[in-house]
Amino acid sequence: MTEKKTGKENRQPEKNYEAMADIAAEILWGRLSVPADEGLRRFATGMLEEAAEAGNASAMCSYGAVYYSGLGVQQDMDKAAYWYEKAAALGSRKAMSNLGYVHYYGRGSHPVDMEKAYRYFSKAALLGDVCALYKCGDMYLKGLYVEADEKAAFSLYCCAFKLVSEEKPLDTYPDICRRLATCLHRGQGAEVDLQAALNLMEQAVRGFELRIGGGDVFTDGVLESARKELQEIEGELAYARILTEEEPQD
Repeated sequence: MTEKKTGKENRQPEKNYEAMADIAAEILWGRLSVPADEGLRRFATGMLEEAAEAGNASAMCSYGAVYYSGLGVQQDMDKAAYWYEKAAALGSRKAMSNLGYVHYYGRGSHPVDMEKAYRYFSKAALLGDVCALYKCGDMYLKGLYVEADEKAAFSLYCCAFKLVSEEKPLDTYPDICRRLATCLHRGQGAEVDLQAALNLMEQAVRGFELRIGGGDVFTDGVLESARKELQEIEGELAYARILTEEEPQD
């Protein structure tokens, strides 16, 4: 005789949607030794879609990022914003930060709206999102929606730097280094320090080059700008050394 299986024994194990979201994100954006091929990307995107539809906030945010970047799909900023909004409603700080970008740059059908951008960035920053922290710094530096305050901007950049200075994640560290370097180069919110600016901008350039080598489609313009300012800093340092050498000795 065969044993009669109970309903409990027939029940399928519950899926771990958080784990699915983590695995998919690692495949799509992680530091794999071998880049994901098209089949693996489709597999990861499928996991994200399933987990997002099931209500997982991490998956919703990552699925939105797939559409934001056009990674293996037709780029669609409105779909990206849709999933970011759903994830943000569940408390995802990264989704809040990403919505800040949507409104800061005016993506898809969403017009530029600095009030909304600041609201999302500031809320995400308070929850510990590094990107949102330095974007709030950008808004203070440029006086966008808030009153311009270079010291506040520099302070926010320093706070962001402290959060990433040990691990130096490639998706944020170069951006923060560039911002601090510019402030120290131009004396924005801090005294001019060309040597510190040089060191930081060199790190920024190296990081941007690595990102582009890894397939980042948003960094080309930033790298060009960073290289140009690095040359300016090098030139100013060289000129300062010449002046020092020409000073009369007592």
